[in-house]
Amino acid sequence: MTNLDIRRAGRAAAAGLIVLGFGVIVACGGPKKEEGMEAPAQPEATAPAEQAAPTPPAPAPAPEALAPGPEATAGGAMLGDAQKGKVIYDTYCVACHGPQGKGDGPAAASLTKKPANHSDGNYMNPLPNEELFKVVKEGGASIGKSNLMPAWGATLQDDQVKDVLAYVRSLANPPYAGPR
Repeated sequence: MTNLDIRRAGRAAAAGLIVLGFGVIVACGGPKKEEGMEAPAQPEATAPAEQAAPTPPAPAPAPEALAPGPEATAGGAMLGDAQKGKVIYDTYCVACHGPQGKGDGPAAASLTKKPANHSDGNYMNPLPNEELFKVVKEGGASIGKSNLMPAWGATLQDDQVKDVLAYVRSLANPPYAGPR
């Protein structure tokens, strides 16, 4: 290879990285800035196909089931506020899990393993709150699930995770009735 060929290859590689970086920024849609929330940490991608996902659609209106009712307990830990949880969910979770939690968000199409369907009460309701808390804080791999589910522990406070769990529980059909 001549010096000219090497320079051209270097420029092509740099241009490719710039395009890839722009694609990641567009796919993430940028964080919605809420008071008291940090920008989300970008999860490590495991395959190039996971990096290029479309911008998430505008959030859907809140389900009527968000009215705060008796909070479910699990191991002494209360679930949080579903209305606050919806705001956080719309910011960090909708891209993969979708606005109704069906696992059909715009980024889900490019994932090799599809996100959990939070609206499937038959699947979600038996899951302990502690397990769901751990998945949000430490990522899917922390409980032997998909490593494509990022850990949000560096981004969300414990109370915010509990708020998200309360919202996720509100999506289930049949409805979540609390721990058994």
